[in-house]
Amino acid sequence: ASSGHAPVSFGGAIALPRAGTYACRKCATSIPMPGVCAKCFAAVEREEREEQLRDVVTSIPRRFRDARFNEPMTREFIKDGQAFRRARSIDPLVDTVLISTSPDDTVKAGQGKTTLAVCILNALLERALSDAALFEQCRYARFIPAMHLTPPEDGDEEGRARHIRAITDAKRARVVILDDVGQDLLGAPPESALASQRRRSLVEIVQERHNAGVGLSRTTAMVDLR
Repeated sequence: ASSGHAPVSFGGAIALPRAGTYACRKCATSIPMPGVCAKCFAAVEREEREEQLRDVVTSIPRRFRDARFNEPMTREFIKDGQAFRRARSIDPLVDTVLISTSPDDTVKAGQGKTTLAVCILNALLERALSDAALFEQCRYARFIPAMHLTPPEDGDEEGRARHIRAITDAKRARVVILDDVGQDLLGAPPESALASQRRRSLVEIVQERHNAGVGLSRTTAMVDLR
């Protein structure tokens, strides 16, 4: 099979190139029609999709972008084998996932929660590169630090724009990783109106995504989210 050639029209009639032996425009492999071979066409299509997913990738913090299930370093870093195996079966398009530390954990950071969540997202993006329908659903996926859900100080226009974008993305993106839920409550007394307001934002996000039938992956070191 070949792609990348267009028929020529003469006064309403379509003239197709003669079948024969042609060289692929990219790799010179012999093909029956002018254009590029199927392998090169797929490679070009993949490159174009990678470019269109760039915003998704850049939303992930740089140090986590290479996290993938098949990377040996990832498996060594994530000590919880059961969590690792369960994560591989998750479909972030529809599943609502909470990746958290257990109540008896004494070390809250560095256990691989964010790494595991990014593995889930990267596995989905990899599939999307060769699946047109899945690609369309993944074009608007986002990694969102929960701290960005916190309203900024008065006068912080950059923070305000980031906050609005985070809330909008968290509600509307087809796939969302909400990282470090609970960090957005720092500085707010547990029973205060401020804490209640910040929790309300999270509840609204979860409810809206649940009602829309789309997934949400959250990481947190807090067991009691109230």
